[in-house]
Amino acid sequence: MHYWAEIDENAPTIRLRWFMDQIEVLDCTLRDGGYYNDWDFDPDLVSSYLRAMAESGIRRVEIGFRMAPQPHFMGPYAYSTDKFLKSLAADRALKLGVMINASEYIRYFGGGAKAVSLFFADRKDSVVDFVRIATHFDDIDACREIAGSLKQLGYDVCVNLMQSAGRSQEQLASCARKISSWNAVKVLYFADSFGGMVPKEVESTIAALRLGWDGVIGIHAHDNAGKALANSIRAVELGTQWVDATVLGMGRGAGNVATENLLIELSRLGHGNFSVNPLLPLVIGKMAALKDRYRWGSNALYFLSATYNIHPTYMQELLSSGQYDTYQILSALEFLQTADAKSFSKAGLQQALAQYSGESRGAFQPKGFAQDKDVLLVGSGPSLERHLEGITQFIEAHRPCVLCMNVNPAFPAKWVDAYLAAHKLRLISEAHRYLSLEKPLICPFGELPESVRETVSGLKILDYGMRVTANRFEIADDHCSVPAPLAIAYGFAFAKAAGARKIFLAGCDGYPSNDARQIEMNHICTAFQNMQNPIPVVSITPTTYQVARGSVYAPVV
Repeated sequence: MHYWAEIDENAPTIRLRWFMDQIEVLDCTLRDGGYYNDWDFDPDLVSSYLRAMAESGIRRVEIGFRMAPQPHFMGPYAYSTDKFLKSLAADRALKLGVMINASEYIRYFGGGAKAVSLFFADRKDSVVDFVRIATHFDDIDACREIAGSLKQLGYDVCVNLMQSAGRSQEQLASCARKISSWNAVKVLYFADSFGGMVPKEVESTIAALRLGWDGVIGIHAHDNAGKALANSIRAVELGTQWVDATVLGMGRGAGNVATENLLIELSRLGHGNFSVNPLLPLVIGKMAALKDRYRWGSNALYFLSATYNIHPTYMQELLSSGQYDTYQILSALEFLQTADAKSFSKAGLQQALAQYSGESRGAFQPKGFAQDKDVLLVGSGPSLERHLEGITQFIEAHRPCVLCMNVNPAFPAKWVDAYLAAHKLRLISEAHRYLSLEKPLICPFGELPESVRETVSGLKILDYGMRVTANRFEIADDHCSVPAPLAIAYGFAFAKAAGARKIFLAGCDGYPSNDARQIEMNHICTAFQNMQNPIPVVSITPTTYQVARGSVYAPVV
């Protein structure tokens, strides 16, 4: 037995209407999970998945998207064509569905109805049973012809209201009334796209939708704040009949409510006849391997992004690439919090990562600081401690200008001429540590908040400005442009501006060849050495970076 809630428009109370019906768990692993692997799933995994779905009591699977052609590679589940789907060994008891992005269809050639006619055959000639239209609230009106065209072809039509969190009661009710008036939609979904909803907001959202919709309601919950399961169960308690889930929670950003956990909880509460056992080999086998590879799941950073109403793809890109350190990620989050980040864009991500995009001129001009001298940039790789004695002997023999990148307790301060830091958030978090070092600090001081400036007011600050410009270095008297806000890039630029004749690296070990950070660092090294009149860069400890290599133990000649 289940029920749904409705608001009495004349009183702030919720009335409950009871009815008997089957809960529909809609598993959308291959659709939502495809954001991590470009919808290119292993055929053996898919066969195991479809078999497990049928045996667990799940009756509906959203097999993928049905996108228009894209200008880059995407796997078969991005398009889910009828020809491809007919090749799958799906149990006949399973009803297959696909999702379409309303904005894509609305803007495609002759509009939504035209796009439907291009990409969908008549239902009787297709293995697809239902189609879900994912739409932003601004596109609701234009979805009417899409829904009508799909129904006319014989499909069950669902509408998925994306980014439903934070909507007013009237906005939700108005959308529900419009969709109800179309007489074309079977299920009305609300999606917690940013994963920040709590059960109380689930209650108010359902109650508001009930002011304009008398049919079946569904919930699509993301787990950024770790509440996807609680939100889904609360929705079921309030009469929601369709509930989305994915195996191991695989989905965009932090992912979704995990199918296996949802089935366990629904069975415990007496909602439906499900069995989790057929899913377990998949959960601990092939899907677990995918999770190890792509690392989705709720964490503090996803929680923050949900709190800030940041589109989850920003965090997915920042975390899954392996290219960005903690300070870059936190700094990007700080920027996105103040920007309109409800929709993802590559340009928005690059802007969030850059931060230093304006003319950041400094008060210090380094010209002559290392004139006709060598500069030694000291990193924090494992080779630094291993070869520390050799490095100190090198310093005594060569007398370079020694610049330590960031605070590094493993390297004695007595050998350091100045510390160098480029990343704003790292400077903020480590500002107090520089006070005990009693050495000058080279940094883009103008980028720091007033509170941090006060913290380091007792230090000698060499304020050399910095901005980030993709793919190139530019060196000016009082500032530089670098490809990324990393200390080594800033150090290269400072050394050149200071008149250095050569740059030595120590403790700059590098990463595995397929690590995104290695690719970025090699890009920085190459871009610097491709400048006009470049300075030679030589690593005197082991490194995998694309620079010349020497040895700290080589004799002075």
